[in-house]
Amino acid sequence: MNWNQDWDRHAVFEYLSPTGSTLVNQHVDIRIGGACSRNFPQKSFVIQPKKKYGDNDIDYAFFPTKKKVDEFGELFLRNAGNDFNTAMFRDAFFQSLGIGQMDIDYMAYQPTVFYLNGEYWGIQNLREKIDGDYIESNFGIDKNDVDLLETYENAIEGDNTAWLSYKTTLAQLNPTDPATFDFIDAHIDVQEYINYLVTEIYIGNTDWPGNNVKFWRQRSTNGKFRWILWDTDFGFGLYGTPSDHPTLNFATETNGPGWPNPPFSTEHIRLVLQNPEFRNRFIATMATAIGTTFHPDRVNEVLDQFKSRIQAEVPFHKQRWGGTPFDWEFEIQRMRTFSAQRNEFMRQHAASFFGAAPLNFSVSTSPEDAGKLNMNGIVTEAFDTSPYYSGTPYRVKALANAGFRFKGWSVTATNNQFIELVGSGSIWKYFDQGTLPGATWTSIAFNDASWPQGNTQMGYGDDDEATVVSYGSDAGN
Repeated sequence: MNWNQDWDRHAVFEYLSPTGSTLVNQHVDIRIGGACSRNFPQKSFVIQPKKKYGDNDIDYAFFPTKKKVDEFGELFLRNAGNDFNTAMFRDAFFQSLGIGQMDIDYMAYQPTVFYLNGEYWGIQNLREKIDGDYIESNFGIDKNDVDLLETYENAIEGDNTAWLSYKTTLAQLNPTDPATFDFIDAHIDVQEYINYLVTEIYIGNTDWPGNNVKFWRQRSTNGKFRWILWDTDFGFGLYGTPSDHPTLNFATETNGPGWPNPPFSTEHIRLVLQNPEFRNRFIATMATAIGTTFHPDRVNEVLDQFKSRIQAEVPFHKQRWGGTPFDWEFEIQRMRTFSAQRNEFMRQHAASFFGAAPLNFSVSTSPEDAGKLNMNGIVTEAFDTSPYYSGTPYRVKALANAGFRFKGWSVTATNNQFIELVGSGSIWKYFDQGTLPGATWTSIAFNDASWPQGNTQMGYGDDDEATVVSYGSDAGN
């Protein structure tokens, strides 16, 4: 049982480029990492630089998606966790889907070919390790100024006092009160948390939320909590979970088993979804993600990139650990099938869970390459008809590309239902003195009792109005 002992061993960590040149050569401590995945013959290893060997950091930018992160207190050579010898990149793949589109904290990935004491060890995933050093390297926040918590709300760094206080108070508030959303927003990064939930739910991760949860905040600024994607290997049916798994119900279960979704682990999700503003934002983000980030075409594009990065090495890895390249190809195709089926199911599942009627619309830019859109917290290109839900407010922000300037919106509607907002002949209060009636006239509490009133249509005397209004002292008005 040596593989399950919590001990370190001295080692030399050498990192080579694909052409064989040495990029890192450093004395470190090394230990076996992971939880249940320690049972696999291929182990994961934690690489720990230590001051006693000269430097307690490894200084190199290992990850293409985080080129500015070049200092690491620890690194993780992962055996792909529960995805060992299957697709061999599930967790990294799921975490990469949001890059460039969602604001969401994730662990960067670089596939490597690993040799241990000169012995071929196969494909090993080089990953960031989530600890205080991760926060410091990614966000420039001193690791001693961080509260970093995990699944059972215990602290890895700092303490859990602020979190428990927030959650206790939230449970006592009226969830439908607009002020409750303000309270939530003051304590957590709302959009980042929604992005995190949408990702975990969409991929169908059934080793969550009663496991594999990490979240953090900066202490000195009383910062908002953010969540980090971590160990999502169960997604896309690794162990046979079907593509029509009702993960919204699963993540909000009030009486789940001790694993994987006990009541304590779903409590916060349930509390925030009771708030109308949070719920609307969640629905809007989920709808956008279904049509953009998680659209099967985009998922397959990212999947092909991951596949191509390790494909040439797979035969050697399989020879070392068992199986054939055909097994691997079959698993990749199984993920493609799951993606297509999941997308269609999630449209229906979200509509059913929230009691929302479907609504389709599309967004485009003119010219086509003029910019992108921030749709409900997701940065995306223009898209054709995508599923949304009626009765939910949607937030759209235009992001102009270099050399372009946003001019305005043009809205074209089809299959309209005419709804009369203001009936002909309605009575309106009006102020026609040619000046603004005070700074607070737009507030709900403003008293307009002294204003005259009249029936519509109103105008300046063109003989077709019911009420003639004045232009004040300036005939140019």
